[in-house]
Parts: sequence; C-alpha cells; structure tokens
Amino acid sequence: MKKSKIAAGVVVALAAVWCTSAWFTGKKAEEEYLYQLEQLNQLFTKTEALEESKIFYKNIKFERGLFASHIQDQIEIHKANETIIIPLSSTLYHGPLPLDRVAKLNFVPAIFSSQTLLGKNATTQAFFDITESEKPLQLNFAMNYSLSGNAELKLASGQYHNEQSKTDFDWSNVVLNIDLNQNTPNNYVLSVDTFNSNAPNHAVSTASSIKIKDLVVQGSLQSTKWPFIYSGNINSKIGYFEQNTESAESGEKFSLIQKNSQANLTTQVEGDTVNIINKTNLDELHINGNNLGKVTNNVEFNHIDGNALQELLNILVAIGKADSECLYLKHWCKNYNKQAWPLRIISLKLSLPLFLFLMKKAKWHWI
Repeated sequence: MKKSKIAAGVVVALAAVWCTSAWFTGKKAEEEYLYQLEQLNQLFTKTEALEESKIFYKNIKFERGLFASHIQDQIEIHKANETIIIPLSSTLYHGPLPLDRVAKLNFVPAIFSSQTLLGKNATTQAFFDITESEKPLQLNFAMNYSLSGNAELKLASGQYHNEQSKTDFDWSNVVLNIDLNQNTPNNYVLSVDTFNSNAPNHAVSTASSIKIKDLVVQGSLQSTKWPFIYSGNINSKIGYFEQNTESAESGEKFSLIQKNSQANLTTQVEGDTVNIINKTNLDELHINGNNLGKVTNNVEFNHIDGNALQELLNILVAIGKADSECLYLKHWCKNYNKQAWPLRIISLKLSLPLFLFLMKKAKWHWI
C-alpha cells in the first residue's frame, strides 16, 4: 500500500473522530451552557445590589450544528414601571478543538468557545450610535474540561454626550479579561488606552475635565463572609492622569497631573478582622503647573472590625438611595468608635519640592 494512501486514510480517520467528538462535545456544550445560565440567574437572585430590579438571562433559541451552534439569548431587566430587553446573539464552537481557536493556532482542548455580540433594538441602539460600530460590545468565552475558563469583554471606542449634565465622554480600547475557576471570578485585568471627560461650568458648580492614558488594573479577589468585602490584591498602573477644575463661583482654578503612578491594595481577612494595606508610587506629581517630583507612601489599616466595615459600606449604599446621610452616620458612629479603625502609616516619602509646597500651603493652629 502506498504511503499516500495510508496518509489519506489517517486523515479521513482523524476527521471522522473529530466530527464525532465535535458532535458529542456540542451536546455536552449545550448542557453546560444551559446549566451556566441557570447558575447565573441564581446569582442574580442572591445579589443584594439588585434588590430593586429582577434580572433574568433567558435562552431563546439553541441551534446545534456539527462544529458550531448558533444561539439567541436575551437579558431581561424587570423594574417597577418597565422591562428592559437586551438581545444577544452567539456562535458557540464545539470542542475538543473549537474552530475559532484552531484558526488562531490554539490547539488546547476545550469543551467549547464562544463569541457573543450585542443585538439591536430600541434599548441597545444607543451603543451602536456612540461607538459607530457593528460590534459595540463583544464577549469571547472559552471553557476547558476542568470547568475553568476565560472571558474577554471588549467595548468599542466611542464618544458620548450626556444631555442632562452636558458632559462629554470619550474612550478607546477598553478590554476586561477574567479567569474563571469553579464558577467564581479569580483573576481579572482591565485595560483602557484612553478615557476623557469634560463637564462645563454651566452644568455643575465646578467645571471639571479628566484625562487618563494607559490604565491597567489587575486583581485577584475572593469573596468573604461579608457581602461587600473581598480578600486579595488589586494592582493599578496609570501612565498619565490629569484633572482640571474651575469654580463657578470664585473662578479659582486647580490642576493636578500624575505621571506613571502605581498602586497596590491588599485586603486580608483574619477571623473577624480585616487588614487593608496600600502602597502608592508616583514618578511625577504636578500641582498648578509646579513639578513636585516623586511620591511614595505605604499605609496600613490593621485589625479593622469586619462588621464595622461592612456596616459602613451598607451605609454608603443607603446614602446613595436617600436624601440625608446624617442619621445613618450618627448611628454608625454611635456603634463603632475610632478604636475599630487603627491606622498605621509605615512610610511616606516626599520630594523636596512637594515638601516645600505643602509647607507653604499648610495652616498652623496653635493651642
């Protein structure tokens, strides 16, 4: 038998195995996909922040093919006076070697990979308008056989004008990447090339503009027994940050520029207490046109009463929903005194220009 015939036979056999495996994993992918939707809806039900709305992720249609399936879903947000529908369309590529991954020379076996795009309706049309893109939001997802996976959410570059506040926003290359393990977000990376906002004088009491370039935020977080408190690390880097303000009443102007800033926030849970450690480094700090040099600080809050911190976070959420904050804060201060918040400043390094600037601005009160 000629070698060419043997090779052809091997190719045909492998193709047959691939087709059979793809069909089998397509069925498994459908089962896993619908299971994940059920888990997601249960999570929505338990999320306290959504108490005023009911959110459901509903599968409308699942058309299973040999190598890929086509899916129609919708997110339903039920509020007191309205229901918002967000349509989604997905292509789910079957394992063990999903075609979209093979096209990128990625041969790592997976149950499935998928690409989800935002559909058009009266609610979502605004996303297409402000981004001028047919793919304003795109979600790429892959799940392996250990039921861990990766999700990548992309927001197309765009511009937005808020008619009520007369504020302008624009952004470019916004990407959120999340590693998933046992249905729990573990690691994430948010990157933004540019973000700008501009709020004029006549819209607010103080005009404000913000410019951000090369923002990267990396985090590894785990939930704790407190709903709003997570343990882990958050690292952020900003290549350039600028904020300019101008008071509508006095006309006083203020300018702040930070270059190459890095920050690390660590939250540790020990029994009923929480430790918060923050480290920050700035290569350059400019205030009102004055270059004040480098800034480095290391601050720790050790052995914070976890219940006190959780109640404070609850109050901040309540304040956002209420007209007055006094009663909430008085109640909290009565229950938790300053001993619940031990502050330890480990180190603070200021450049000589910044030190002189702060000394010049300081107001001394003698007793």
